[in-house]
Amino acid sequence: MKEVVVKYAERRHKKFIIEANKRVNKLNHLPESDNLEKNIEKDYFGYNPKFKCLIAEIDSIPVAMLIYSKVYWANEGEILWISQIYINTRYRRYGIFGKFISKLKVDNKKVKGFCFSASRGNLRVQKLIKFYKVKQINLKFYYKENIPRVPKKEKGQIKNVTEEELEELNIITKPKKEKIEKVEIEKVPEVSENKVEEPKESTQFEGQMNLFD
Repeated sequence: MKEVVVKYAERRHKKFIIEANKRVNKLNHLPESDNLEKNIEKDYFGYNPKFKCLIAEIDSIPVAMLIYSKVYWANEGEILWISQIYINTRYRRYGIFGKFISKLKVDNKKVKGFCFSASRGNLRVQKLIKFYKVKQINLKFYYKENIPRVPKKEKGQIKNVTEEELEELNIITKPKKEKIEKVEIEKVPEVSENKVEEPKESTQFEGQMNLFD
């Protein structure tokens, strides 16, 4: 059996990553994205990578890919989210998935574990993961494109947006004006030059007590 080499993706692997992602999307019945190539260029090969990508090579030819990033679960702590796995059908008996997992363990020792999703029709992956004694979580996986964005402001105003829409987005357009109460200042009584009245002791407590001192 030929040797499998697992390494992090390099720029020469870009075309393979794009094609592998297209195959994964097709298998999971996901719509094709026109931004796939642009996102990989920006989010992996760019200045601030948002994910990591492992490539498995045989004879210096890429045959498999795994994309992952870190997420946080309150119960477990920091874990790895494996978003895409692709292995060329010709090399699915080379133990590549196991080599990927071993590489993840070595390079992410502080991480508690990993998680990923598989389509109901992907029986091969479901059978494979049983070997690793993973836990199946009874959750539905939701996906949404085009996340609503806050409208842009122009000269302090937001155009073409109703007040009801702003309230739903929890946007405060105008600061609330605090009501200022008028305080009447009492006139100070005139004091005669011959008689000076001493101030009476006040029995009323004035001021506010700070309970946190």
